[in-house]
Amino acid sequence: MPLKPLQRRLGRAGRAAMLLCRQRVLSSARRGARRRAARRARELELASRPQALVLAVVAAMLLVFCASSPAALWWLGLAALGLLQASVRMWLRARERARLSPTALDALPAGPLGRVELLADRLQQELRRASPLVREALRRPEETVEELRGACRILVRRERELRGALASRDETRLVYERAALGRRIEREADEVCRQRLERAASALDLELEQRAALAASASRLEAERTRILYSLEMLYTQLLRVRSADAASADLAGAGIRTRLEQMSEELAAVAQALDETHAGLPQLAAVETPGAAAHATTADGPLRS
Repeated sequence: MPLKPLQRRLGRAGRAAMLLCRQRVLSSARRGARRRAARRARELELASRPQALVLAVVAAMLLVFCASSPAALWWLGLAALGLLQASVRMWLRARERARLSPTALDALPAGPLGRVELLADRLQQELRRASPLVREALRRPEETVEELRGACRILVRRERELRGALASRDETRLVYERAALGRRIEREADEVCRQRLERAASALDLELEQRAALAASASRLEAERTRILYSLEMLYTQLLRVRSADAASADLAGAGIRTRLEQMSEELAAVAQALDETHAGLPQLAAVETPGAAAHATTADGPLRS
């Protein structure tokens, strides 16, 4: 078997294994973040100010007993300090839960589009309330904000499609099957069978490469969405600054907002380019098996006719 094709296939298998390891690390980190968030939510749910007061009273009683006979009951002081610390933590969690009332929790944005939608609405309100000086300095601000909102919706939809395409196939199984196929090729004695297995391995390598390309495209779409989000936050902050500034400062801030809107218009072109790249990469996943299947049919027909 030639050395260079073998090296290329081993390199593809190594890159696929590295991609699998990276995806496992990222998924483990996401699971850890979800567990921490769930634990925090349970702590806030169980926090109660009456329970915190009860713990504080018990800690005070233990401290009184400890003060009556410090030499014999010194250990009660340690228990009292632990109860007092738990009481303070529970009180702070209960206060945080009261601050995040059900109304406030319902008002929080949910999902990847929540913050973008909220910021876009606030920006539209601020633009309508902006001074005539600022509105004269800007060009199509409402249209730009709406275009960015629509771009974010497209980005989220395309990213979900890519993630769904990646989740529909078991990548771990593909990597294991590729390794088993390589071992089978090394043990195979029949030349025709080895050629067919090598073409199957090539098709599997192409599939793994396409999955890596789709994962990279999904990450790029997420990065574009994150950039748009923080661009909207920056624009909203500048609008608030304009409202609280004097005439000279408002003129300078208005120029900054105009520059920012021009930059955001350029970002729309970047979003369109990212979507075009993603569209170009999607059909290749479905067509990965075509070269291998055609080669398999060719080699199958050839030996039979001979």
